[in-house]
Amino acid sequence: MNASSSQSHCLLPETEQKARRETVLHDILAAALEIGELEDGILLRFPGTDAWFRKLADFVSFERACCPFLAFEVTPEPDFGTITLTVRDRSTATDFLNNAIRQLKASVAASKG
Repeated sequence: MNASSSQSHCLLPETEQKARRETVLHDILAAALEIGELEDGILLRFPGTDAWFRKLADFVSFERACCPFLAFEVTPEPDFGTITLTVRDRSTATDFLNNAIRQLKASVAASKG
């Protein structure tokens, strides 16, 4: 394990974190068909289209660079079924994903009025 992968915080500068958080909440997480909590992360389901597969691949590529402590798994179901994105927090020193879930739920509740 290299030094950056042992860190349990986002590597983006503070000034970029808020904009990225809003992008993730509105463009990715709010579009999830299902959100489930795992013991060590979250599970999200998305439509099984090629466009969503590419969008999730781009998301994972970006997030791996700024959050090297997270583990990602993208699983497309057979026959163009849903795509599952699993994000796990390998660090025991952070509640990073729990904070993301709370922010998502608050954002979704606020958008529904």
